[in-house]
Amino acid sequence: MKKKFIVIGVVLLFVGVWGYTSVSQSNTDIQVGETWELNSKQLQNISFNKVSQNIKTEIKESDNEITTITLSGKVSEKTKTALATSVLTEDSAAINFSKKGEVKLFVTSEGKDELTLSVNLAKDATFKEMNFAMDVGSVVINLPESFDGKYETKAEGDGEVSVPETGESMDSLIQVKTIGNIEINK
Repeated sequence: MKKKFIVIGVVLLFVGVWGYTSVSQSNTDIQVGETWELNSKQLQNISFNKVSQNIKTEIKESDNEITTITLSGKVSEKTKTALATSVLTEDSAAINFSKKGEVKLFVTSEGKDELTLSVNLAKDATFKEMNFAMDVGSVVINLPESFDGKYETKAEGDGEVSVPETGESMDSLIQVKTIGNIEINK
């Protein structure tokens, strides 16, 4: 009986320490201003992986010859490190906000600064898929008036979804999955 209490105590201590370090290392106190560039006019996939903060995104058409993705706001040290592992090719970008395979016990967007993301599409550029694979946090996406693609949204928990009507005449897809609200505007 005494061994059971010791084992249970050790397990609870381990979970407590793991949970505390997960939460304490998520303070968003490092200012970032990252920019990524894509050269292709036929973009395949732009993904934002494992975001744990509220994020406001502006997708704009431009007269530039390259597509730029700019992120600004305050992030944690772990997120800053993970951003450096982002993968870009000529026609795709995987922007990582957490290291691949990292397990988080307690994830929250409470008390974290909102991130601002700007995607400036090159002149005549199109994208096949833009994916927001969020751990947690609300997402606001502002699209150009001309966007007439598809939306796939999944707001878990008490999250609410608001998307504009679309004729789905474009071969572009915006996917958003989060524990939080999803708001897409034109």
